[in-house]
Amino acid sequence: MDSTAATIPTGIARVLIQLKTRSLDHPFDYCVPGALAGAVRPGAVVLVPFGRQKALGIVSGLAEDSDVPASKLVDIEQVLDFPPVPEALIRLALWISDYYYCSPAVAMGLVLPPGGLPGLERQVRDGEPRYSLKEPQMKPRLVQFARLAAGVAGTNGEVDAAAAMEPAGAADVSPDGDGSSEAQRRVRELLHDTEAMPVAELCRRAGVSRSPVQTLARHGELELFEAELKRSGARYYGLPPETAAAERLQLNADQEKALAVIRSRMGEESAERRSRPVLLMGVAGAGKTEIYLRAIEEAVALGRRAIVLVPEISLTHQAVKRFRRRFGERVGILHSGLGAGERYDEYRRVRDGSVDVVIGPRSALFAPLPDLGLIIIDEENDGSYKQENEPRYDARRVALERARMERAALVYGSATPSLESYYRISDRFYLPERATGASMPQVEIVDMRGESDMVFSRRLLEELDRTLAAGGKSILLLNRRGYAGYLQCGQCGHIWQCHNCDISLTVHSRDGRLSCHHCGFSMPMPDICSECGSPELRRWGIGTERLERELGRRFPEAKLFRLDADTASGYGEGPRILERFAGAERAVLLGTQMVAKGHHFPEVTLAAVINADLALQFPEFRAEEQTFAILQQLSGRSGRAELPGKVLIQTWNADIECIRMAAEQGTDAFYEAELERRRRLGYPPFKQLINIVCLSGDGKKVQPAASFLKEKLEPVTDGEQVLGPADLFRVQGWSRSQLLVKTDSVERTLAAFGPVIESYRGRYRSRGVRIIVDVDPQWLS
Repeated sequence: MDSTAATIPTGIARVLIQLKTRSLDHPFDYCVPGALAGAVRPGAVVLVPFGRQKALGIVSGLAEDSDVPASKLVDIEQVLDFPPVPEALIRLALWISDYYYCSPAVAMGLVLPPGGLPGLERQVRDGEPRYSLKEPQMKPRLVQFARLAAGVAGTNGEVDAAAAMEPAGAADVSPDGDGSSEAQRRVRELLHDTEAMPVAELCRRAGVSRSPVQTLARHGELELFEAELKRSGARYYGLPPETAAAERLQLNADQEKALAVIRSRMGEESAERRSRPVLLMGVAGAGKTEIYLRAIEEAVALGRRAIVLVPEISLTHQAVKRFRRRFGERVGILHSGLGAGERYDEYRRVRDGSVDVVIGPRSALFAPLPDLGLIIIDEENDGSYKQENEPRYDARRVALERARMERAALVYGSATPSLESYYRISDRFYLPERATGASMPQVEIVDMRGESDMVFSRRLLEELDRTLAAGGKSILLLNRRGYAGYLQCGQCGHIWQCHNCDISLTVHSRDGRLSCHHCGFSMPMPDICSECGSPELRRWGIGTERLERELGRRFPEAKLFRLDADTASGYGEGPRILERFAGAERAVLLGTQMVAKGHHFPEVTLAAVINADLALQFPEFRAEEQTFAILQQLSGRSGRAELPGKVLIQTWNADIECIRMAAEQGTDAFYEAELERRRRLGYPPFKQLINIVCLSGDGKKVQPAASFLKEKLEPVTDGEQVLGPADLFRVQGWSRSQLLVKTDSVERTLAAFGPVIESYRGRYRSRGVRIIVDVDPQWLS
């Protein structure tokens, strides 16, 4: 084909430019040159001219003609050797862009492979800009392998990392001389029963250097070759490769009824009826997970696949173990705790259809799973399904849209569902009994106003002593990490504040620092007051670090395990803490809300909340709901097997309604009362919220900007209530002022507000003020 023929256009490609500017809210039309006709298809990543620069884009669709005059259309320059983005995920990203008011490029970042698109580098040579693609951040890992030269099946060039690194008995043999026949014999023996092995792993197990391997290769007894070593997400949990094992629990009548409805959903012809959500609620331990497993089996039997979301990475541990026992290696794991290479390889396994079910927190919702038939959101009440930075999406709402687009069934599950789900979902199934037949624990409220100790009530000390003496286990919840809440001078009263945020610094005794849990700022613990020079420094309040120290002092025989953001931050640390606790006797697991959710430890007979009032100290409209939910969740950790359980709720106000109802297991009564309060105040689920926040490094600018924006927005409202401006505390160096919009329709309101906001956003940005739009906010502070 000559160069002239190669430039003849064969159609129009609609390209989403991957520049994170809100104004680029639609695809741009480009000609498809003949030479690229076969490569340009929906989802392809392309290099295109864009104004005076070049940019990367994603093809969202193809067309035969364009509304743009032919004289103004330009050609796509290059199709990148990059995995195409599935069309269904492109549609989902565009919906997120519209609903959550962000640029398509920002939304598209959710559905791209780990590492995102390759970088595009601009250099000016001889006055002319030149563009070059950077190496992709993520790529397959290639290593040197060895195999016996004869009598062993050949490799296909891909080797599973977990299988290649299985432990072998020869690993403990001490090394001989590298050139000795004994060293060579061990190498041959290790390779005899395996197709191939990484050379580095072979040397480690044989206890030799590379010398005997190279000698055998020179003699023609071994073949050395380079191949991909696949990285497995299971390594994060310390799990070996597993095959599915028969582990099926008998369903009771309530479980069978719920499963039958989910099964019928997957068989519906209508996409609307198929994606209509089902809500599984009931007591903790009622067997929701077994229903999930059975539903996924049904989906797989129909040739479909499933996504299972859990709210936090710490909760993936037991889910992954249980799902692998049912589905073996066909379980994919996607979350940010994995190494970058593990995420990349797991993503490819998912995309290639090598797994039947994907497990992970909210980002796993965007797994490129072909033939998606079922989405399950466990512990759906949890606020962590809402992302707090751009794009500020809520996985629970996005799941509804993805299920609709891909004709998938959708299941929400929680012992304490969110008020929105409880109110809006008509297909609710209540599981009133624990699947094991165990009774619910006895719950007792402990009024701390009559206690001399600020941390441990007499009842808690008594129950801890009894439980540990019997060799049992306990879980203690204190939803504040660190050693103490703040440091104060005993002479002048000075309190150490964060330089970037309007909050006090938390005392972390173990590393001797004061830290901010909002922006990460930290400083060494002072010896004297910076204001008056006094050495009399007092630590006020209590966090999980101090709780651990106090427990160790009072119960030296107990094995203590702390689970919070500090201890679980390292690679695989969260799962390791939980595994050690599971295998210990006379053990106490203590920590923040991580310890209250979803864990199944049959030996736990005591659960306690150190301070049930913490969440209620913040002026948030969801505070009562969150307090009720976490108390119910913690109660569900106790007494899950034969031994009866007990729950103690320590509070400084025993008359608070949500605490009393949680102790009484009064779920329906709480929801009825809270729904009436929300209806009266005009909060979700009766109204939708849009939070518009003005931020600036200059505190004098934010409220005038918010007031001006309100003045411009109010004339275009259609009955919406615009509250504010209200100043918020400074965070990460940003002063903030917010407008809160209450509306019956986010889509209608944004359609009216969008042009107004965009007309002033650029102007204010040049003055050092940012405008953020948060749709369906979880928190308002």
